Amino acid sequence: MPAGTVRNIKEVFEIDEAKKLVIERKLKNGRIIKGVNSISFNISDNFNKKNMKRPPHLNEHKKEILKNL
Repeated sequence: MPAGTVRNIKEVFEIDEAKKLVIERKLKNGRIIKGVNSISFNISDNFNKKNMKRPPHLNEHKKEILKNL
């Protein structure tokens, strides 16, 4: 059974290993948002988390997908 210290979110992101998982993006309107990378390992040496795209919004690609059906 795994065991460890129970932490709150603030405490978690004070840990160096967790800080490496935080991704910041600047939106078109200039607002900066933060998220957590769910991939906690390096895929390759050339992999750059800063080039990752955000997930699509609900129905964002709906027209494009449906026109091909």
